[in-house]
Amino acid sequence: MLLNEGRQRLGIEEFPAEGGLFASMLEATGLYARDRSGWRFVSPAKGDDPRRLLPMWNAALGQDNASRTVALSELFEKWRKPPF
Repeated sequence: MLLNEGRQRLGIEEFPAEGGLFASMLEATGLYARDRSGWRFVSPAKGDDPRRLLPMWNAALGQDNASRTVALSELFEKWRKPPF
């Protein structure tokens, strides 16, 4: 994901297992989309967020996370708790 940001489908060709994960987790949710500057990861749209991912997105970007690297395990721990 990090090495291929900017490429359509993150450079995944055809439909291997990771293509299915991409389609269901990033493409279907709109978290990876094309805008004027190309393909990139984008925030869930405030007005069009049928999967209600914006609160989780905002929690991941929380003020205490702005200037440091955050482990996925830390995010998962936060997301396991209410209100998520």
